[in-house]
Amino acid sequence: MLKSVFIEVGGFPTYFTGSDSLILYKLQYLGYNVKFNEKQKVYREFSTNFFVLIKKHWKYGKGDIANDLFKNQLNRKKKMVLCIKHVFGIFIRIPKYKSFENYFINTFYNNSVKIARYVSYIVNYRSVLKKCQDIEIF
Repeated sequence: MLKSVFIEVGGFPTYFTGSDSLILYKLQYLGYNVKFNEKQKVYREFSTNFFVLIKKHWKYGKGDIANDLFKNQLNRKKKMVLCIKHVFGIFIRIPKYKSFENYFINTFYNNSVKIARYVSYIVNYRSVLKKCQDIEIF
């Protein structure tokens, strides 16, 4: 991406995670041709600390609001339903793991980070929308 185009788009918003997606949406909105490179690889390191992961997914929830706003797909009720589904998903699913410990740890972890993301979306909904208007994200 050319520096002039990056500046025109407004760079990376610092308030949100998922700002790379926001830049793509802005580029498309401004009429630029955006292509996806299927051969590109991304390597990430994930923390094994549960609370660090929860905090990270809390931030992802804020980024989801901005992304949904740009795609015109804001739906707080849907996030509430998904949150409730994952809360009950910790306890209701039929184990398909070799041991109950593996089942519980896997299910608890997966549902917990999703719950953190959805609750963040629900709780931060209005403040992120206001922030988007203040920094003129569009």
